[in-house]
Amino acid sequence: MVSMTQQIKAAVKPLAQPALDWLDFQALPTAAKAASKADRAGSLAAADPGPEAAIKAALSWLSLAQDQSTTADGGVARHWSYLTGWGASYPETTGYIVPTFLEQAALRQDAGLEARARTMLDWLVDIQFEDGGFQGGMIGQTPKVPVTFNTGQILLGLAAGSAQWPEPYGAAMRKAADFLSASLDDDGCWRSHPTPFAVHDDKAYETHVAWGLYEAARVTGR
Repeated sequence: MVSMTQQIKAAVKPLAQPALDWLDFQALPTAAKAASKADRAGSLAAADPGPEAAIKAALSWLSLAQDQSTTADGGVARHWSYLTGWGASYPETTGYIVPTFLEQAALRQDAGLEARARTMLDWLVDIQFEDGGFQGGMIGQTPKVPVTFNTGQILLGLAAGSAQWPEPYGAAMRKAADFLSASLDDDGCWRSHPTPFAVHDDKAYETHVAWGLYEAARVTGR
């Protein structure tokens, strides 16, 4: 049953929302205000720049995210915000950025992209747990424990690196794959190493971990 107080709050909120939105806008940095006004004015390019321009822009932004990570460790920052700037390196996403950079490096004959991918790989090898797993969350977040999903996504990068340079990335790839294989339950679900940054329950997206195992198997021929 909805209380009288809840009914009043529900009735008042639509009336107060414009004022709250205005206050939120005033708290934004100058650059954020300018970007917001430009978006509202419809200042985006009217013509589609095409896929090549979009790919170049994405690679440029990801490279910048690697350079600007607040932990300056070779990983790629999780995010950028007008309010807080760049974030710390994020092992999970760094892992699956690696295959993109290696593929684009080959297609474009770009040694710079390849070097960036190797820097990411070296960093991932350095932060791997002894049991083969990788932490959840950003660098610096706690608790620092091995997480199934993150390990599976990083395995995609280790497999791509191992396909070109069997060592030292092959050993790290096999450790990660063994960790995941050993922790898989009989019914096909991973439960023993959940992320500490979400509700602990069975998650359908854990099946994406299988892709990392598949890539490791493809590289090793197993």
